[in-house]
Amino acid sequence: MSSPLESIRKPQYTGENRCLPCTAVNLIIAAVIALMVGVVSLPVGAGVFAASVAAIYLRGYLIPGTPALTKRYAPTWFLSLFGKTKRPVGTEGVERPGTDPTEESARADDSASAAESTPAVDPEALLVDAGVVEACADERDLCLVDEFVDEWRVAVDRLIDDPDAREATASALFERDAVRIDFDRNGRAVARVDDDSRDDWRLASWPTEGALLADLAAASVLADRVAAWPDVSPSQRAGIAKALRSFMPECPLCGGRVAMTEDTVESCCQSFDVIAVRCLDCSEHFLELDPERVGDAEAAA
Repeated sequence: MSSPLESIRKPQYTGENRCLPCTAVNLIIAAVIALMVGVVSLPVGAGVFAASVAAIYLRGYLIPGTPALTKRYAPTWFLSLFGKTKRPVGTEGVERPGTDPTEESARADDSASAAESTPAVDPEALLVDAGVVEACADERDLCLVDEFVDEWRVAVDRLIDDPDAREATASALFERDAVRIDFDRNGRAVARVDDDSRDDWRLASWPTEGALLADLAAASVLADRVAAWPDVSPSQRAGIAKALRSFMPECPLCGGRVAMTEDTVESCCQSFDVIAVRCLDCSEHFLELDPERVGDAEAAA
């Protein structure tokens, strides 16, 4: 039997889903109301504040509609106080190929810092020299070389049902002795150093299993094709593999066609228009791109 509190609780607005800006706004409102009541009766004002805090804790808000109002009207400076922005973390512009790391960077120790001091390479030149990409027929963009696509598919097939092979590939990619790959409750793949003393040390994360497979398979093939791959820093290797996702012709999970679509991403207190790279058959998600930067890139082409 559920407790009376469970009927009041709103899990979509509490716990990990709690919107901190909404909570702050409602606490301010609760304090103002309590002060106004407290002018008449201090004990009653204190009771009102306590009841309001309890409601905010259980429901995520005091005033109905606060999450929707926050999404629409909260200014950027206010959201930034709580680590929120007007553009979701991980949303990027078109960079083919780029140097950004995977969605969330690792916290590195001294040895990792030394590795990251490796001079950056020119990703485009590296991939062109290795026969991974070439000028498209219209010469306005880069396209994958068919031979690389075939090798990529083979690498995906090798990794898709083999967790040990995935972790071994991730270990090689990030130059770690042991990497563990888990999935969180939102379906994100997370690579961590497999060390009991540092089990919170996250190396990188991917939005879906398909994105993970795409990056690890690409990195595996690149390690064989690119002579200079050992000289490329782990973060830049991850960035190159990630950039290749935007070239991906088919979904590594279902084989469906991958294309860009216009989506709206909802968070606890914000909504964003993004260009999403996803599978049109199984809706597997691979990348989110900033529409403004996509437009700028297309205009410059």
